[in-house]
Amino acid sequence: LAAAAAVALVYFSDTEVVVFHNGTVLTVDQSWESGDYFFYKIDNEQYDHNKEEVKAYGKRSFSLLYFEARAVALKYADWLETKINSFLDKKNIAFDLDLNNPLTLLVLLLIFLVLWLCIRLLRKNVKAAKKKKVAATDRNKEYEVPTRIDIVRFFLNLFRQQIGADPDAPVEFVPLKSSASSFNHIYELRVKHMEDWVKRRMTIGPLGEDSGSKSKCYYVIYDVHMVVKIPVKPITDFEQYIESIKKEVHIVNKLIPKECIIPKVSVSLGLIHSFPYSEETPPEKLEEQYINWLRSSTEYQEFLKINNSFMFFMDLSKYYFLGHILDELHDIQDLIEREITENANIIFEPAKFKGRYGAETDAIFEIREIYNRCEVNIRKLIAKMGISAPIPMYQIQTWFYTHLANKEISSGQTGYPGAFITELNRLLQTELRENAKAVAVYHKIIRAYVYMSTFEQNKAQMAAISSNLLDLLAWLRRKRVSMRDLKPDNLFVAGDPARYPLFLRSSQEFSLGIIDVETAVDFEKSRYTKTKQPLLGGTPFYATPSHFIKNDIITYKYANLGKILHLQDWHATLVMIYKVVTGELLFEQTAKLFGEIRSMMISANRPGGYRTDVFEEASRIFWHNAVMEFRIKTGETEKTLKSIVLVVPESVKHMFVKVLAKERKSLFVAIKTCVDSQNVFGKPQIRKLLFKSSHAKICQIKADLEKKSRQSTIPADLRTEAVMFLQRLADLKDQFGHHARIHKLLSTPEPKLSVHDILTFMFNVVANNMYRSEWNPLFGEAVAACDIVDEETMIEATI
Repeated sequence: LAAAAAVALVYFSDTEVVVFHNGTVLTVDQSWESGDYFFYKIDNEQYDHNKEEVKAYGKRSFSLLYFEARAVALKYADWLETKINSFLDKKNIAFDLDLNNPLTLLVLLLIFLVLWLCIRLLRKNVKAAKKKKVAATDRNKEYEVPTRIDIVRFFLNLFRQQIGADPDAPVEFVPLKSSASSFNHIYELRVKHMEDWVKRRMTIGPLGEDSGSKSKCYYVIYDVHMVVKIPVKPITDFEQYIESIKKEVHIVNKLIPKECIIPKVSVSLGLIHSFPYSEETPPEKLEEQYINWLRSSTEYQEFLKINNSFMFFMDLSKYYFLGHILDELHDIQDLIEREITENANIIFEPAKFKGRYGAETDAIFEIREIYNRCEVNIRKLIAKMGISAPIPMYQIQTWFYTHLANKEISSGQTGYPGAFITELNRLLQTELRENAKAVAVYHKIIRAYVYMSTFEQNKAQMAAISSNLLDLLAWLRRKRVSMRDLKPDNLFVAGDPARYPLFLRSSQEFSLGIIDVETAVDFEKSRYTKTKQPLLGGTPFYATPSHFIKNDIITYKYANLGKILHLQDWHATLVMIYKVVTGELLFEQTAKLFGEIRSMMISANRPGGYRTDVFEEASRIFWHNAVMEFRIKTGETEKTLKSIVLVVPESVKHMFVKVLAKERKSLFVAIKTCVDSQNVFGKPQIRKLLFKSSHAKICQIKADLEKKSRQSTIPADLRTEAVMFLQRLADLKDQFGHHARIHKLLSTPEPKLSVHDILTFMFNVVANNMYRSEWNPLFGEAVAACDIVDEETMIEATI
């Protein structure tokens, strides 16, 4: 384009150009020379110069165009030189730039070339990085998180390899009928080998609740009991896969002799390949053998992959899942059905019903009426269907009891026509559905009876499991390790298989181990190492807001990173103990708030987010609900929780005593600060009284103040402030009194604590440390219950 413009300017321009020796270039209307002078006209004005001053003139040509361009370049070069030298003078830099010097121009040219090459290389790298990012994004889009069926197909291919069938041999799998109450699925795997279909079975089921931040796991029974863990992000590089396995070894070694189960390639590869003398090889050496073998025999790496991503396999053949044990401990549905079918006839015998279940409500009379209507309608159905054979009364009652137990009558077991059984089921279902309220009351009575019967039988197991959970927590504290995702499905029970489940009745006969340490972190202080950033997140039912916050923000907000990491395990442990005893989740409603505060956690983790109050607000939302749910749930189950009493292990006693000393000191300061910082009760003697008063007396003062509020002349806002202060003080006094009682119980030679006391103590410690007193109040009112005493006070006069 530049060349074309120059040609056009030369051939189509009719102007003349004069070039002077001093570099000046003029476009003129006319130019000529005469004698020793040179003349030119511009806009009819004539000018003259000495001929020696003119370098060239005439119509615009390529040579004159060159002179024009050179003149312009020199003009701007002189301007640039003047500016740069002026700047250097101001900065007292003894250097003069001379752009007329060829050497200077050469240096500048070299600098320009270097900069140009750097910019070009940078652009190339940026472009490559973008391309790589897009490729990675595309891979992630292509990667589909394996489902249960994908895992079944994986084991089907493993089975084909196991039996030595051809790689392209036909395969199929068929789901088999599983128990209605079980989450596990049973499949029959089939491989056509040597003209026959070879078959075997496998079991698979989900393991634990999804957290959104941690790997998803499945429980599989295939030759051995194992866990298949699906990584959050696909892993396609073998060395990266091995590195991710080995990084967990540090935590495992630190927790010795507590057993931990971590992923191993030998779990699945051992099913299709073995080494000589492998039975005599130590597990660590055998694992290394498999890893080295996979590096050379890369085709076998495919037997570790699902959907092109490496999976993690963990062997649990020698242990029992704690989660499964708790499910069995509280799964009373079959017992309820059995109780109804075997003893439903006593609904017609009031004395026996009351003697067995302790109560007889109007709903039981309604059940009898429902049966009477059903009997009449069934006999009409018999006549309608043309069944001539007599049907005895007990048979009709059995059919009714079957539906009362939420079951259906099977035609294959009765000998009656299928059409009749279909209509019979429909008749009974309709009648019970129309009287659902009475049926629900009856079921509630039966459930309560069965629950209490099994609860009494299982109290020893509940106490032993709870005791060992606390012992595990104390061990983690001693080793300065936080698991950060403790829950029943991440723990296993190790005991003598020949004595299962009897060994569960004694905490000395079994121990708890840890399945997978993916989220664990070593928080032991050291001058040479910094606490590593663990994976953010946790299972909502067992997590706190601190689980989703980076280490540096926790340090900024709480000052003590290790303490908060350890208290995360405290929180999970108290939730597990509650589940051990009740079979229920302690913070089921509060856990739903993580969806609401997720964006707040993300905001807090951004650069500079720690300077904002967004984490405090998220914590306030969470702990406000957690405190309320804890009070309600432990209040509803108080009798049950108090009936389980633990002999506190020495390790747990040591941990509790250490924590109590710090907590009592902290509460003492909090009470003093609370009294000293308020402006309602100003007299020194009243402040002293408030500081020394018991929880009950503070409650009495508050009640008295509220009682007289209508007749009082004290301003409403001042009275409200006084009541809120007294409520806060009562809450602190209640906690201090509870801590003092726990300390007294722990001082005995063989301390015993109820589960209710343990949970209350542990929750208060966690909540008080994770929601700091200087943040906004959790409540406009305190939530501690007040035991009113009969005591006269004159506190109103002191306001």
